[in-house]
Amino acid sequence: MKILFLVYDTFCEFEMALLAFVARKEKNEIVTASPDETPRVKGMGGLTVVADVPLGSVRAAEYDALIIPGGDPDVLLDRDEVSALIREFNNCGKLVGAICAAPVHLARAGVLAGKRYTTSLRENRRGLFDWSRNTGEPVVVDGNIVTGKGEAFVHFAFTVLEQLGAYQDMAHAPLWRKEFGCGV
Repeated sequence: MKILFLVYDTFCEFEMALLAFVARKEKNEIVTASPDETPRVKGMGGLTVVADVPLGSVRAAEYDALIIPGGDPDVLLDRDEVSALIREFNNCGKLVGAICAAPVHLARAGVLAGKRYTTSLRENRRGLFDWSRNTGEPVVVDGNIVTGKGEAFVHFAFTVLEQLGAYQDMAHAPLWRKEFGCGV
């Protein structure tokens, strides 16, 4: 599997770290993309990441999933190229995952229409969300869309990997969950 992480200034590093770690241990490829010309971005925790590719070079057909971490949603909210990328992945039937505040980008792109979801946001960003579809659950899977609350980053990581079938052997899934205290 080849998984694309969208990284941007203020992205929440811890929401992606476990997913990246387990994905790589299970022989999946992680690629990071930055929406800006500069590949360097600084996360909320102060860690600097150098993105592998610019967002403009990404083609959904080359990946199995797009993952968007939380962070300050306003940094990306008005970026049409981010919405276009989300729609491209969704239209190709690829897994699209968003955690914490990031589901607002899925809403803006129009891919949450009619879908159940969850988010850590408590306010209706510009009327983008249909709050009647928000389950409030830690992690929600609806078709090819996986959303999670920020505090559920462990559960989100394993749910994404399971939805992708990204383990070398699916018998590894409960072992990883147990190792990180996320049930079996």
